[in-house]
Amino acid sequence: MELTKDVQERLLKYKETENTIFPGKAWVISLDVNVFDIINEFMHTSISVDFSYSRLNRKKLYQETIKYDFEDYSGFLVYTSEMDELKKSTDTLTKSIVSVTRSIEKVSVFKDDWERYIACGGYEKSKDEILE
Repeated sequence: MELTKDVQERLLKYKETENTIFPGKAWVISLDVNVFDIINEFMHTSISVDFSYSRLNRKKLYQETIKYDFEDYSGFLVYTSEMDELKKSTDTLTKSIVSVTRSIEKVSVFKDDWERYIACGGYEKSKDEILE
């Protein structure tokens, strides 16, 4: 198994490209396949990236080559399934819903107390007591 024809063609388009990457930023090359498929099913399990760079508006050019052998990563990769990712998303969403629900409850209590205060001519509780 190898990269799909679409991915191969896309990568070939970027074989000779110029990009500006600012400090603290990154350029990500997507192979559109997960690492485990590369390790277990691909004939070639490494990729070599040659690149050159310079400081912005400078002439001195630095050249580097980085080789990634995905089999080297197999011993310490942690697999996160779609279910794990979905669970993390729903846990975050649940926390947000609980927070919004608590806020609504506080507003509702304030509204009920404020209406009671007004209905009683202001003698039951003061506005400051309700706001606390």
